[in-house]
Amino acid sequence: MIRVLLADAHNLVRAGMKGLLEKSPDIRVVAEASDGLEAVAQFKAMRPDVIILDVSMPNMDGLEAAKYILSVDPGAAILILTMYLERQYALRALKAGALGYITKGATPSELHAAVRNVAVKKRFLMQEGLDALTTRLASRNSDADPVESLSDRELQILRLIARGRRVKE
Repeated sequence: MIRVLLADAHNLVRAGMKGLLEKSPDIRVVAEASDGLEAVAQFKAMRPDVIILDVSMPNMDGLEAAKYILSVDPGAAILILTMYLERQYALRALKAGALGYITKGATPSELHAAVRNVAVKKRFLMQEGLDALTTRLASRNSDADPVESLSDRELQILRLIARGRRVKE
């Protein structure tokens, strides 16, 4: 049985994903979290086999939560989930130490495959992630995309400003 921690800021998304995951007889959601801090706490309490982290969560985003969890347990199996199709998220997920990257546009079978692969410490990347990785490897100038040069925190702030938040916020 693969024990999963599911972290996403949206209740409906978590409920839908939990329902999809648990249609498989070998996968159980044993803990849920609505933000990164709660995900870290649930990880410490439950020690699940796979941690699914949404990139965009309050208090601590999924990439920061992944880094923290891996500092506590370098063997943790993390799958990053995102609605963002931009290639920099796949690269940042891998740099953060995640074994997998999947978008919310994935099919249920892709989600199940991702969880099973990550559970046995194998990488799982959707096509967007594979494209980003191959583009990065093939590029002689890795600084060609200015967004890639931003730190995770700078990218997080840029997203918040784009959503209408003020600099002080």
